[in-house]
Amino acid sequence: SDILLNCGIIKKPLTSIIRKGKEHYICDKKLATLLDQKNTSEYRYLTEKNEDIDLDNHKEIKNDIKMKIKVKSCNNSCLYVHKCRYKSFYNKNFEENYDFQICNHNYFLADLKAKNRKNKPLLPQYQLAIIDEAHKLEDVSRDMFGDKLEYKEIHNIMEKSSNFLSNREDYYEVIGTLK
Repeated sequence: SDILLNCGIIKKPLTSIIRKGKEHYICDKKLATLLDQKNTSEYRYLTEKNEDIDLDNHKEIKNDIKMKIKVKSCNNSCLYVHKCRYKSFYNKNFEENYDFQICNHNYFLADLKAKNRKNKPLLPQYQLAIIDEAHKLEDVSRDMFGDKLEYKEIHNIMEKSSNFLSNREDYYEVIGTLK
């Protein structure tokens, strides 16, 4: 950005954001529940308004605690919806225009799936996608969008199709034209 600015190629600094799944962030409702338990007061600092809600930036938090306080789902029926820092963070970062959006293969495919189902996309408009961990894209795509059939299942489908068709009068007409 500095080089491009100094050379007069751009007029303002480039902006970027790393897009991650919601499970990387603190859920205020779950955090409040955790803080109601005994021996968890050391995590009270996480409730401060300016505290970073990205769990990846909190190496001091044990993994079992992270599992208890991460966002799993986020909807408007939550009691914390009006003071939810994750929801505010998500909305703010979704509305802003970024020159670069960085995401991994799972996030990218989840965005495609959301758009395919006519749901709100996870990635705002973009013209070019650079995908971290793209070497995993093919396998994850197949798992997320495809169905796997084993030989035995294909054989059963063919057999049932054949039985169905052989019981129809027009089956013989179709077979006759294929010969």
